[in-house]
Amino acid sequence: MPAIRVLIVDDSVVVRRLLTEVLSNEADIEVAGSAADGTSGLNKIGLLRPDLVTLDIEMPGMSGLETVVEIRKLYSKLPVIMFSTLTERGGSFTLEALALGASDYVTKPSNTGSLEQTRARIREELVPKVRALCKKRTTLGIVDANRATALGASAQATPKRGVPGRGRVDVVAIGASTGGPNALAAVLPLLQKDFPVPVVVVVSYADFITLLFAFFVVLYSSSQIDKRKVGRLALAIQVAFQELGVFDTSNTRIPLSETEAVPFTQVQAVENSERTGDLSRVIQPMKGVLTPAPANAPLKDVESAIEKALAPEIQSRVVDVKLRKEGLIVSLREMGFYESGSATMRASSMGAIDRLAEVLGPRNEALRIEGHTDNIPIHNAHFPSNWELSTARATELAKLLIYRYKLEPMRLSAAGYAEFHPVDDNDTADGRSHNRRIDLVILNPALGDKAPFLLSPPSSPSNPSSGPNSNSKQAHSQH
Repeated sequence: MPAIRVLIVDDSVVVRRLLTEVLSNEADIEVAGSAADGTSGLNKIGLLRPDLVTLDIEMPGMSGLETVVEIRKLYSKLPVIMFSTLTERGGSFTLEALALGASDYVTKPSNTGSLEQTRARIREELVPKVRALCKKRTTLGIVDANRATALGASAQATPKRGVPGRGRVDVVAIGASTGGPNALAAVLPLLQKDFPVPVVVVVSYADFITLLFAFFVVLYSSSQIDKRKVGRLALAIQVAFQELGVFDTSNTRIPLSETEAVPFTQVQAVENSERTGDLSRVIQPMKGVLTPAPANAPLKDVESAIEKALAPEIQSRVVDVKLRKEGLIVSLREMGFYESGSATMRASSMGAIDRLAEVLGPRNEALRIEGHTDNIPIHNAHFPSNWELSTARATELAKLLIYRYKLEPMRLSAAGYAEFHPVDDNDTADGRSHNRRIDLVILNPALGDKAPFLLSPPSSPSNPSSGPNSNSKQAHSQH
C-alpha cells in the first residue's frame, strides 16, 4: 500500500520543519509538501493531491477555520487534522473546527522541556490519528454524494420488517464519532420518509460537551421541582422569621393550604391569610402561635395623618417623618422651630405643633422626645454645653405637650443626646443643620418593653428635687 501523503499547512517555519522531520521518519508516511497560509495550502492540495492535511488555526490571510470551510467545498473526502495550540480538548476553537468539517484535532505540544520530548508527543498523538484517518481512504466521515445515493438506494430496497427472506433487517444503527455530524447531514436526507425500519443514530461527544450537557440537565431538573414543596418551604421560612419580628406582612389575603403551591409573591401575607392547613406540619413556631400583627402596622395610620398635618413643613424640609422598627420618628429641625442656642420654641412654629398635637392627643402610644445638637460647643448664660441644650429642648417640648395639649404625662419621656447621635456629617453646614433637631418618637406598641431606651414608669412617685443633681445648672435653667 502506498505511503500516506501529508500536506502541512502552518505559518511557523519551526513547526513545519518539526512535523516534516517526525512524519518523514515513519515508514508508511511521507510529507507531500508544506504551505505557510490557507490560500497557499488550498492551491497545493490541487497540485499535490495529498491524502491528509494538517492545519493550523492562526495564520495570516485565510485562517485555519476559513480554510476548513473551503476544503470541504472542494474536497469532501480529504481528512483534515487541526494542529494548533488553540485546539485543546473541549475548547471553543476545537468544537468550531469540528463543526465546520475538520476530521480530528491535535494540540501542539508546549512547555515540554526539550525538543526530543516535543517530537515524542507529536509521534504519540498525531501519527496514530493520521494512520487511523487514512486507513480507509473513503470512510463514513468523508462519504461523497455518489456513495450516499447508493446507501439510500440500498436502504430503499431493504425488505419490510417482518417479511421473511434472506437479508432481513429489523433496525438500522448508525454510529458516528469525530466528523460524524457532517456525514449524517449528507446521509439522512437521502432516506425516504416512509423508510421501512427504525433508524437509530448514536453520536459520541467530547468530555467537555458531555459535562455541559449534564450540567444543563441538572439546572433544568432543579427548575422543575415540586412547586408545592417550594411553597411550603417558603412558608416555613416566612413563619420562622416573623416569629423573630424580622419581616413585615402585607394586607393581601391568600389561602394558606398545603395542597397548592404558595406563590413567592404572596408568601409575605402569611399572617393575614385564612388558615386551611395545619401549620405545625410545616414548622413548629417557637411559641406555638403566630406573632401578632406586623411590627409597625399600628403606626401606618398615624404616619399618614402626620404627613398630611405637617405637609407644609415637610415640603419646606423643616420636618422629616421616618418609620423605623422602634417607632415613627418625627424630626423637628432647629431652623424651623428654635433660635440658635435657645430652648424656647418660636411663636411662628406653634401652628405646626398644634397640628401635631391634634393627631397625637387621641392616641395612646408612648412618646419619647429626644434633643440632638451638632458638634459645635455652646457657651452662653443658659447652657454650658450641648448636653444641657439638648435636654432642655426635649423637656420643654414635653412640658408643652402636657400642659398646653393635655397629653398624659405617663405617655412621655424626654432625653438629651447632645451631638452624639448625628444623622448627617458634621463637617458641612448642611449636615450640621440636619443634626440640630428634636426627634419625637412615637414608640411601636408591638415592641412593648423591648422598645429601645424606653424607661418603665416608676413604681412609686419620686420627689424630683431629691435627686443628687437637683441643684445643678441644668435644673436652674429650666425654671
